[in-house]
Amino acid sequence: MTAYLQVRIEAQTFALPLEPVVEIMLLPELLCIPDAPGDVLGVFAWWGQTLPVIHLAKRLGMAQPRCGSNDNLIVLRWAGCLLGVVVNQAETVFDIPDHQIDPISLGFQPPVSLFLAGVAQVADQLIPVINPDSLVRAPEAVRELASQEMEITATLDGGDFYHRFMPDADQKQRDKLRQRRLALESSQGREEPQEGVAFTLVAIGQETVGIPLNQIREFITIDTPVPIPFTPEFVVGNISLRGEILTLIDIATLIDAPPCSGNKKQALVVSIKDFYVGIIIAQIHDVVQIDRGNFRLPPEPKAGIIGTTLIRDKPTTLLDLEPLLSYHLITEK
Repeated sequence: MTAYLQVRIEAQTFALPLEPVVEIMLLPELLCIPDAPGDVLGVFAWWGQTLPVIHLAKRLGMAQPRCGSNDNLIVLRWAGCLLGVVVNQAETVFDIPDHQIDPISLGFQPPVSLFLAGVAQVADQLIPVINPDSLVRAPEAVRELASQEMEITATLDGGDFYHRFMPDADQKQRDKLRQRRLALESSQGREEPQEGVAFTLVAIGQETVGIPLNQIREFITIDTPVPIPFTPEFVVGNISLRGEILTLIDIATLIDAPPCSGNKKQALVVSIKDFYVGIIIAQIHDVVQIDRGNFRLPPEPKAGIIGTTLIRDKPTTLLDLEPLLSYHLITEK
């Protein structure tokens, strides 16, 4: 059984092995470097080093890439290289039994088929599985770019990036991407996390919290839940998910955060022991690797609160949903 990240390029979805994924973020402004390898859209500062970025659509030979302000950038560590890969959306995480991957790429012609490990049947969808070995075509050139100091790019601006890859971007979109790049550059003096835990950063009420990625089975959009009589206040109701009943809860009050307000349209499906539950969220931000040494323990132990840490200079609460939900589901009965 191997964990995969489902990503989307326009209407086509792909499965990317989760193992090399280091971080998932919204696309920042990129700086185009003359004479970079043809696959490289640009670079940006990531933990003090230059990170080359490719667009998955261009790498697969599908289309000339066009970037959007809501695109995701996935940081991968593979074959001794660090590489950023742009996709339209990083959608969900799921497991695929290794024996269910068919090495014959039915229905996919070169060049796309050259980058696939095979295809897998997931629910009612046939999803092509990307071979990460194929993503780094010129590893030496990529490593050379990544080893350069970011001062090399100090004389560059993002104008060429917008001209080539976001020609329709208005000033508001440009400002948004530039602020993302500058926020990342402010982390240059810190060391890249080597041994860490992957957390998904989500908005719970008005706070950002980190939830271990391995506890999340999928991200879903939800309809209006059916209320359940005589249940604790944090139990929102039930919905139908692919014919199965899924209970939705709002954990904001359990972690002393302001409760979610407005339309509740998104949720995480999490696996706790032998059952699944949906966690209401306001927004998904990104996925980050956090060094265990950077966890700051809470002053008073509380079920499900691992601690806090600074992520891009903002305090973030880190959760462990299993003890959090187990404690409250038992004590509220």
